[in-house]
Amino acid sequence: MYGRTVCDDSNYYYETIEINVVTDGFYIIASNSSVDIYGYVYNNSFNPFNPSVNLILSNIFGCGAGFQLTVNLVVNITYILVVTSWKENMTGSFSIIVSGPTNTSVTRITYSFNQPKFCPTAAWNPFGTTFANQTTAGRDLVAFFININNTVYTISPDKKQILMWINNSISPNKFISANLFIPISMFVTNNGDIYYENGFDNGRVDKWISNTSTFVTVMNVDSQCYGLFIDNNNTLYCSMYDHHKILKRWLNESEPILTIAAGTGSRGSASNQLFHPFGIFVDLNFDLYVADYYNHRIQLFKSGELNGITIVGEESSNNIISLLYPSGIVLDADKYLFIVDHYYSRIFRSGLNDIRCIIGCDGGGSQSHQLSGPRSLSFDSYGNIFITDSFIHRIQKFDFLPNSCGKFKK
Repeated sequence: MYGRTVCDDSNYYYETIEINVVTDGFYIIASNSSVDIYGYVYNNSFNPFNPSVNLILSNIFGCGAGFQLTVNLVVNITYILVVTSWKENMTGSFSIIVSGPTNTSVTRITYSFNQPKFCPTAAWNPFGTTFANQTTAGRDLVAFFININNTVYTISPDKKQILMWINNSISPNKFISANLFIPISMFVTNNGDIYYENGFDNGRVDKWISNTSTFVTVMNVDSQCYGLFIDNNNTLYCSMYDHHKILKRWLNESEPILTIAAGTGSRGSASNQLFHPFGIFVDLNFDLYVADYYNHRIQLFKSGELNGITIVGEESSNNIISLLYPSGIVLDADKYLFIVDHYYSRIFRSGLNDIRCIIGCDGGGSQSHQLSGPRSLSFDSYGNIFITDSFIHRIQKFDFLPNSCGKFKK
């Protein structure tokens, strides 16, 4: 949910749709809907927290059960159509028709993972339950992912298998055998393809193709990827822990071209450097967030920028907390941070004006309210938090407490 360009309240549901143009020209974008809606067209990117940026056309001064926009579109530019409700807290179905000089593809933009929306007072049960352990999944459970259907994925180095929990199963009920050795990160796309780092012995990132149940190599690297991420432009990012940089490649190109997204390849603490980067996250604006492990900070690299901004850590402008070897970074629907503080075995959540500990706040250990060397964090669609607890070889689940919020929206 967000605030429309002419409204102060952030209570309007919206959908983002990517438009890819084949031929330059004027196009008509029309819709039909079961509720009153508005339409907006953006150039390159859409920021729900600043919806006036990159806006090129809208129908905000007319409404109805559909809209019609006439706009000049050109090739090689990504356009974003945003469809939003006229009334606050309203949802409904709609369809989009694009007509013009040639056929144009229209694709709904969705992440494959969950980004819940929480209220400022959101809280989680401080006592976790063990979702997986050595008995069910083996040792060294580090690579982990939950998709929007709440299918859970992890990789068992002991079993040399990708494990899946489907349909809310309490035990893994799908097993994919793979040639791997202690993979540290993974990412699953909306079509079910599984990307996992396979760099320790094999020096590559591999993909299991869901439709064919086959494996292919998508990136050759000479380092493990301690973080993997695929953004909405189908760009794959690899956090190269040993080489102090983030590499990326566009997956739509036939010949892979690797470019640097952050870091210089030399360790350091300058704004353009990293020191053993770990977990990464890329938002809808293609801004890159990095858990800069040995620099004890979270770095933000704005889209296209190689100089980062310290947003959490000793050099940040808002130095509220100290981190020690942060290993994971995730954003919720409002772009608030959830940080895995590896050494101190705790989880932080940022707010509008503060950062506070939400899990493992009494020190590390093996009890249900404690963590021991956490590596990564994922949400399910209900806002529950899953954490890979590496020193104890388990995955812990901490339930979101709905009563801590007036309302919770998935």
